[in-house]
Amino acid sequence: MKLHAELRVGAILPLSGMAQEFGDAVKNGIELARAEHPEHFTNVTFIYEDSRYDSKLSLSAANKLITVDKVDLILAWGNTPAITIAPLTERARIPTISVLTEYEEVKDLNYTVRFINSNDQYAEALLKYFRERKYNRIAIALCDQSYYQTYYLGIKNNLQNGESATLLNTYLPGVMDFKDAALKIKQGNYDTVGLFLNPGQISTMARQMQAIGIHGIPVFGADDFESNTEVKDSNGMLEGGVYAGNSFNDAFKNRYRKKYKNDIHLFYAANAYDFAELTAELATSERAYTKESILKHFTATGLHKGATGEFAFRKDPVRGKYYDFPIVVKKIVGTDREVVYPK
Repeated sequence: MKLHAELRVGAILPLSGMAQEFGDAVKNGIELARAEHPEHFTNVTFIYEDSRYDSKLSLSAANKLITVDKVDLILAWGNTPAITIAPLTERARIPTISVLTEYEEVKDLNYTVRFINSNDQYAEALLKYFRERKYNRIAIALCDQSYYQTYYLGIKNNLQNGESATLLNTYLPGVMDFKDAALKIKQGNYDTVGLFLNPGQISTMARQMQAIGIHGIPVFGADDFESNTEVKDSNGMLEGGVYAGNSFNDAFKNRYRKKYKNDIHLFYAANAYDFAELTAELATSERAYTKESILKHFTATGLHKGATGEFAFRKDPVRGKYYDFPIVVKKIVGTDREVVYPK
């Protein structure tokens, strides 16, 4: 097996389109690590490709990175891109670190490691918070995408006696008419409402709820609730809304804000920062790399400390190979976020 002195890392991120805020945060997290520790990245090259969170573009990006750029390692952000490229990187035996919250389609693959928790873990955290608040009657509007579907199933499959999760309706990604679901909420008797919808859809449904006189009902969502664009466009309806995500420390938050003048999707930025640091750790511990040695490095079982707190690699018969990060529930407070669980 040929040894490489330079570690070439391809990053497939949504750098334009609907999910650009996420991709920008991931790229910023990597670049912050490089800026703070340039001596660790002397022999590491990052090559960024735009997925636009699109299957065809993701596959094209992966092909280019493998055949033209000859990368040794790929970072794939998002469920759709990561699932799309997984068979290709498996055949090419390219170690692939995927920020992927689903596990069924990749758990038995040898070369894919998930660098994030799974949706059922986030759902469990939300349910624990709901139980503290005595929220037993849950309603959910659902976008017809696998990311939101697995999140919904994570809630539904972990309900306890006396708890219910009512599916209001399922919507295609481009739909912007949610009046039927809003009416069901007004006529129902729900403790909290989940907006498992795409960016743009979330704020639109929130405004349509407001338009028919729905006020004060607690809302929750997925990681899209990190977006202050959605919060602003919701006319105040997302204020106090909660979502589950990964933690990050204040020191990282302050450094990130100072450099980038924003704190959009900070937990994905922190996740990317920790990925970059792990990559740098490999680069400073070895002078040459094989696919096998790279994969071995990222499947080490030791505890790590980083921007996201303490995290560790797990190999689980159900969830496969993944990194387990601390999970918290956050509440939207203006343009900021407050951790409400665990206290």
